[in-house]
Amino acid sequence: MAHISTKISLTIISQVFLSIFGFISIILVARFLGSEILGSIGFSLSIVGIFSLINQLGFKHAHIKRISEGLNFEDCLATFIWIKITLTFLFSTITFFYVFWFTNFTYEIKILICIFILYFSIQNLANIFINTYQGLTESAKENISLSSGELSRILGTFFVVFMGLGAFALSLTYVLSSLVTLVFCFYFFKGYKIGNPSLPIFKSYFSYAIAVFIPAIFGQVATNIDKIFIGLYWDAFEVGQYFAIQKLILPLLFISSSFQALLMPQISKHKTKNNDKEIENLVYKSERYLSFIFIPVILICIFFSELIIKYTIGNEFKSSHEIIIYLSLMLYFLSITRPYLSYLMGINKPNLVAFSGISVSILNIFLNIIFIPEEFYGYQTLGLGAKGAAIATFIAMLASFFIARFFSYKNGKIVNYKISFHILVILFAYYSFYTLDLNLFYNILISFTFIVGAYLFFYIINEIGKEDILTLKRFFSISNYYNYIRDELKHKD
Repeated sequence: MAHISTKISLTIISQVFLSIFGFISIILVARFLGSEILGSIGFSLSIVGIFSLINQLGFKHAHIKRISEGLNFEDCLATFIWIKITLTFLFSTITFFYVFWFTNFTYEIKILICIFILYFSIQNLANIFINTYQGLTESAKENISLSSGELSRILGTFFVVFMGLGAFALSLTYVLSSLVTLVFCFYFFKGYKIGNPSLPIFKSYFSYAIAVFIPAIFGQVATNIDKIFIGLYWDAFEVGQYFAIQKLILPLLFISSSFQALLMPQISKHKTKNNDKEIENLVYKSERYLSFIFIPVILICIFFSELIIKYTIGNEFKSSHEIIIYLSLMLYFLSITRPYLSYLMGINKPNLVAFSGISVSILNIFLNIIFIPEEFYGYQTLGLGAKGAAIATFIAMLASFFIARFFSYKNGKIVNYKISFHILVILFAYYSFYTLDLNLFYNILISFTFIVGAYLFFYIINEIGKEDILTLKRFFSISNYYNYIRDELKHKD
C-alpha cells in the first residue's frame, strides 16, 4: 500500500496544477464577461446546489466507511449504485418542478438552472466511482478522473471567453466537466465486479447515513444561502463580486479535502485494530502540515488583498478586497479543523459530526440574515452585502474549529495545543494590517518578516523537525508518484 503522504501529496499537486489554470480562467471571466454574468452563474448554481443535498443524504460517507471496514465490496457497490441512481432521479425531478412551478425567476435564470440540474445529475453518477475510489484510498484513479473533468471545464471556459459567448455557454462547461469525469471514472472501473443489491447492506448504510443526513441538509443550505441572499436582497452585480472572489480562494480547499478524504478510511482501519497512537499521530501531523501550507497564503491575502484583486479579476472588484481577507481566514480555520472531523467520522461518531454541522450551519444562516440584507421582514440589519457574507462564513468556521476539537478531546483526548502558536501568528498579522497604515514597500517587508519569523519560531519550539523535512522530500519525489500511479492502475497493492 502506498504511503498515505504520497497519496495526499499526489492529490495536492494535481489540485495545485488545476488551481493555477482555474485561477487564470476566473480572471478572464471576471475581466471579459463581467460581474453580472458571474452573478447569474453563482445564483443559479446555488439554487441547484441546495437541492443537490438530495443526491447525497449521507450515503457517500456510509459507502466510504463500510468499504474501508471491509464489508462485502461487490454487494456494497451494487447497493450504492442503486441508491445513487434513485437519488439522482429524485433530485432532478424535484428541482425541475420546483423551479418551473413555484418560482418567478427570469427565463435566463431558469435555463441556467436546467443546465446545472444536468451537470449535478451527471456528476452524481460519476460520484458512484469517485466515492468508491475514496473508500479504497485509490487516489490516482480519483485524481485523474476529477482532474480531467476540471481541466476540460477550464479549457471550455477559455473558449467561451475568447469567443465572447455568454452565461449559457459558460454554464455548459460544467456539463462538459461532469461528462469527462464520468468517462474517465468508467474507464478506470474495468476489472471491478458488481454484486447484487443487499437489504442488510442498505440498512447498514442507512443507519450510518441518517446521522449525517440532517447536518448535510443544513450544510448544503449554509453553503449556498449566502449567494442566494445576496441575489435576493442586493443584485447580480453584488453576487458576482462575492462569487468571483470565492472562485479565487475556494479551490485551495482541495488541499484540506485531500487530507480529509484519505484520513477517514485510514483512521477507520486503525480503529478496528485499536491503533489509537497511530490515529493521534495522523490527526496531529495533518493539522500541522495544513497549517504550515496555509500560513503564507493567509498572510499574503491579508497584506496584499487590494493588489491581488486589482491585478487578477480587475478594478471592478477592488472595492470588495476585504472579502478575500475574511474568506482566506475561513479557509485556514476550516482546513485545520477537517482532520478532527475525519477523526470523529473514523471512530464511528457521525452523530457528533452531525451536531457540529447542524450548529455551525444554523449559526451561518443566522449570521447571513444579520450581515447581508439592509432589512429582514421589517427589522433593520447590517446591510453589508457580499462583505457580510464573508464575515458570516468566517465566524461560522471559527465556531466549527472549537466544536470539533471539543468533541475530539472528549472522545479520545485528541488535542494539539501548539496550534495556538500558529493562530497567534495570523492574528498578529491581521492586527498589524488594520492598525498600521503601511505603503507597499513596508507591507512586503512586514509580510516577509512574519512568514520567515513564523517558521523560525516553529523550528525553535520543535514544530518543524527532521521528519517533516523527510516528508517534504517525499512530497517532491517524482519517482514516488510515478510508481504509485503505475501500481494502482495495475491493481497492485
